Amino acid sequence: KGILHTSFDHERFAENMKMCKHRWLITYDDNPNIRKLFDFANIYEWELQYGMTNYKQKRARKGYELFISNYELSLMKQTNFAFV
Repeated sequence: KGILHTSFDHERFAENMKMCKHRWLITYDDNPNIRKLFDFANIYEWELQYGMTNYKQKRARKGYELFISNYELSLMKQTNFAFV
C-alpha cells in the first residue's frame, strides 16, 4: 500500500507535527510506516476512486488515503470514512 517519497524525511515531519501546538490536518497514501509514525494522532481511512474517467469502467482503480489530524474530525464520523 502506498509508495513513500524516499527523499522526504517522514520521521522528522511526524515529530514536528507531534510538537505542533496548532490544529493541523494532513493526508497520506495509506501505508503501515505512516500509521506507525503518526500513532499519536487521529487517523481516518478514506477509500477513493482514482481518475476522472474510471467511474465508467467495470474495474475502476481504488485508492486508499489517510486523513491524519491532531483533533477529532466530526464530519468524518458522519460519512463513510473509517476511524482507525
